[in-house]
Amino acid sequence: MRQRRTRAGVPEQVRHREKWRLALDMLDQMSDVWGLPKPPVVGDSGYGDATEFRLGLEQRGFAYVLEVDATASRPVRDPADATMR
Repeated sequence: MRQRRTRAGVPEQVRHREKWRLALDMLDQMSDVWGLPKPPVVGDSGYGDATEFRLGLEQRGFAYVLEVDATASRPVRDPADATMR
């Protein structure tokens, strides 16, 4: 593994980050650094099943629609409660 990291030029201090964390980082950069408006976020269950991602979107003020599996942990909102902001 170390040889692959070296060949690819990946520094030793760089570690795996979940895709939902990377997505929040990119959304932060888009809105905080670049000053762009916050668009609605749409994603599949790879994002929707991550409670931390959903909470991160809410904390940042993003409207979102995410697929979630029936076994997803709370908080997941009932579609009947959905509203447009």
